Amino acid sequence: DGSYEIDHLPKGNDYIITVLPPFGAEDAFKRLTGISITADRALDIQLNPELLFSGILTDQSTQKAVPDASVIVFSASTGYWNETISNKDGLYKAHHVPTGDDYMVIVNAPDYLESKKTNLTPGINIDFSLETGGVISGVVKLASTGKGMPNVPIEVYSVSNAGLSDFGGIATTDANGQYRISQLKITDHKGYDITDYTVFIYPDGYPPQSRGNKATGKTVNFVVAGGESNQTIGTVKMPENSSVIVDVFENDSDFVTCAQVSDTGNFIVEGLHANKKYQYRFIAVIQDIAEPLIQWAGENQLGVNDRENAVEYGVPSVLYFEFQTDERKRSNNSVTDNIFKTDLPITNMSIFSGG
Repeated sequence: DGSYEIDHLPKGNDYIITVLPPFGAEDAFKRLTGISITADRALDIQLNPELLFSGILTDQSTQKAVPDASVIVFSASTGYWNETISNKDGLYKAHHVPTGDDYMVIVNAPDYLESKKTNLTPGINIDFSLETGGVISGVVKLASTGKGMPNVPIEVYSVSNAGLSDFGGIATTDANGQYRISQLKITDHKGYDITDYTVFIYPDGYPPQSRGNKATGKTVNFVVAGGESNQTIGTVKMPENSSVIVDVFENDSDFVTCAQVSDTGNFIVEGLHANKKYQYRFIAVIQDIAEPLIQWAGENQLGVNDRENAVEYGVPSVLYFEFQTDERKRSNNSVTDNIFKTDLPITNMSIFSGG
C-alpha cells in the first residue's frame, strides 16, 4: 500500500530521504533534503511520473551501432544518478528521471573516446556519435625471471597536449604483466597524427622507466632490472655556476630516462638493460647565460654537439664527462639547431627555473 517506516533514528535537522522506485515502476526518483526529525513523525511523499533519457550510440566513422557502452546520467540539483548499458542496437534508456535542467550524460565505450553532454533536460533522441580512440599496450617483465610483473602503475600522455582530456590515461598491469590504455586521441585538433605519447612505468622497488615518441597502435614493452649490473654511474666536470641533468637514449632514438647530476658532479642511472647500448646527452643551465649548454658524450667522454658523434655505451658503464665549451655555438640559429631540430625531447628543464 506504499507505507514505509524507519526506526531508531537519532534526533537531527539535516536528514536526507531518497526514494528509488523499483524496476518496472513508472515513478520518478525523489530526494528530500533538510528534514528535521526531533520526535516520531509522519511524512508522506508524493512521487511524480517518471521521465526518460534515451538515445542511440553510433560509430562516428561507420555509423554502426555501438553496443555494451556505459551511459551515466547525473543531476546535481535532483541527486539523480543512474548507469545503464546500450543494447545490441546501440539504444540506451535511463528510467525514473525527475524534472531538471542540469543533467549530464557521459558515454564510455571500449576503444572509443569518452563523450558527454551537459545542461540537458530529460528527453528522447539524445544520441551520441562516438569517435574511435587509440590504444597503447604492452607488457612489463622482470629481467631476472623473464616473467610479467603484476600491479605496475602505468601512465601515458602526449607531451604536446599534456593536461588535456583524451590525450592521456593510466592503467595497472594484470597478473601477466600486460597493460592496455585505450580512449586516446589519435590526431590533434588540426588533424595531425599524434606521435609524442610517452609511456611511464613505476614498478615498486625498481627505478621508473619511460619510452617516448609513440603513436597509438604501438606495443611498448619494458624490462625491469635492478642492481649494479644495470647501472651507469658517472662524474661530470661541472661548468661554473651550473645545474646539470643527463638524458639517456637507446640507439633507436627513444628517450629512456633522465637523472639529476649532484652539485658535486656525480650521477647514477638505474634500470638499464644489460643487452642494450645507450647514448648520453648532458644539459647544463648556467647562471646568467640564457641558452642551456647541450652536448653528447663523445670520444674520450668529451662533449660533442652532434648526436652522430656520440658514443654508444654498454651497461654497466662508468662515465667521466667534460663539457667542451669552446665548441659551443652562441648564435640563436645554432642554438635552435642544437635543441629543436633533433626531434628529441629535452626533459625536466623546469627543474632549473629557480635559477
